[in-house]
Amino acid sequence: HQLGGASGGGLSNSGDERQGGDSLYKGTLGLDRLLEVVTATVDLPARSMGKEHPFYFSIDHCFPIKGQGTVVTGTVLSGSVKVNDMVELPELRVEKKVKSMQMFRKSVKYARQGDRLGMCLASLDAKLVERGTAATPGSVPMIGGAVVLIQRIRYFRGDLKSGAKVHVTIGHSTVLATVTFFGHKELYGQSHAMGRRKEEPEVAGERAGAEKAGAVKAGAVKAGAVKA
Repeated sequence: HQLGGASGGGLSNSGDERQGGDSLYKGTLGLDRLLEVVTATVDLPARSMGKEHPFYFSIDHCFPIKGQGTVVTGTVLSGSVKVNDMVELPELRVEKKVKSMQMFRKSVKYARQGDRLGMCLASLDAKLVERGTAATPGSVPMIGGAVVLIQRIRYFRGDLKSGAKVHVTIGHSTVLATVTFFGHKELYGQSHAMGRRKEEPEVAGERAGAEKAGAVKAGAVKAGAVKA
């Protein structure tokens, strides 16, 4: 096997090295060279850490530590955070102070986009948080409704009617919403021009408009927190 092409600048593992039983383990494994090739080949992603990129943290786990506070673990999706910063939990509409932070069981004072992180927040009831988000205070707007384009999953055989209750999920946050469908007649011409298949079966009522158009406008009430 060879990495880096046949020019000799990469890594190779020839069959000769495997001859003679365990002779392979008597020499070097080439890990230093492997590290050099990987470092030279992989491009680091651009990080958004300026003031124009507020802190946005996706919480995937939460647990209390007696006498310390509540730890939330997750990934920094945008911006950066420091110990003693104030962060907001938009779904709860509360702000909490970052008491301490750890990455892979090592204490840190600073974290940025892309980091896996555990934050200890002061005076937070762990029972109120399972999954969700934490962010720079005021950076995540709360909405009570939205007009969006949706597409029906062709294998879904249930009813799609105005007034139905559905779950709306954004990131790790899920809320219950009421939908109102409208606009399928206007969108039918647009979707038809985009090459929707004519042989799709039609169904009666509101579902026919949604099925034929493929995309309908819907107003979702109480859609929860979304990232601007």
